[in-house]
Amino acid sequence: MAVKPYPEVLEEMAVQIPAGLDAKILIDLYRAMVLMRAYDEKGVNMARQGKTTIYYPATGEEAAIVGSVFALEPQDWVYPYYRQAGAYLMRGMPLEKMFGHLLGNSADICRGHQNPGHYSYALGNAVSNSSPVGTQIIQAVGTAMAAKIKRSEPKSVIAVFFGDGATSTADFHSGLNFAGVFQAPVLFLCVNNHWAISTPVSHQTAVKDLADKAQAYGISGHVVDGNDVLAVYQASRDALDRARQGGGPQFLELKTYRMGGHSSADNPDLYRSEEEVKPWREKDPLQRLQKFLKEVGLWDDDQEEALWHMIQQEINEKLAQTEALSSLSWETIFDHLYATLPARLAAQKESVRQWMSLPEL
Repeated sequence: MAVKPYPEVLEEMAVQIPAGLDAKILIDLYRAMVLMRAYDEKGVNMARQGKTTIYYPATGEEAAIVGSVFALEPQDWVYPYYRQAGAYLMRGMPLEKMFGHLLGNSADICRGHQNPGHYSYALGNAVSNSSPVGTQIIQAVGTAMAAKIKRSEPKSVIAVFFGDGATSTADFHSGLNFAGVFQAPVLFLCVNNHWAISTPVSHQTAVKDLADKAQAYGISGHVVDGNDVLAVYQASRDALDRARQGGGPQFLELKTYRMGGHSSADNPDLYRSEEEVKPWREKDPLQRLQKFLKEVGLWDDDQEEALWHMIQQEINEKLAQTEALSSLSWETIFDHLYATLPARLAAQKESVRQWMSLPEL
């Protein structure tokens, strides 16, 4: 396939592309979003098959996640929440470790001490998330303050994701207030997917743009098209640069839409109509970038088919390999909790050991 010189194509189309993004990187962004969606589809299927207990898909939100994480530097930290499996993938977490976490077997980094979807990957500076809404916000601000006090070099910025519903929590307001007062180098990434489980954003806040809430704490807030991965990348990179150069905390509202359910256990048809969802399906972030790549001569249908085949094959192979690994021993429930196991827990462990050694009836 003949490909026009990249700068000429962009000039012809008058497309705004962030500086530093060449053809290869554009394709890498697309591949990352495809991997994220394919992994999410597998996660939902695993929950329905009883292989894991629950899964939180991010279908329709891939650009908001991939574009912002792609802008991070290696020394930066990221605090995702339970819908950002893609953030861990982009920070280098191997698929077998991801699946090990969903399965809760010997490949699980957390050794069974976390819920499915609450990944953790220290090697990629990707912190574990949890179910309570908004708790990661104050944790991220604390990490940002630690980086500022230590004057670490190269300078680190802490990125923290949260949903629209989290902007109504006390941790949100406490975190932004502290960050604003002490000028913490933190990037607040509000993924406004319009639904906090079954509560629409219009029922839990009176402001039109959630970015306006940042103004109350002396923080500059910006609204971004969360379905445009290039816009998300540009806005995230600019915000990270400002924070890294001493500009204090930054706030981006990434407007997108949760096209699927809140989780594999949720039926969104009970609280929203197809008429509401349809316009957002037409703004699918994968289709938008794919269309652009085709228009500039960087992509075609054969490459599309080959990419999906390759990614799905890799996912299936890694899952099969991980499923073949051993289960965790019951003893791991007592591991990695204390440097020295307290007497009461040691007694419980011994009690379980004796019970496990009893012959079956």
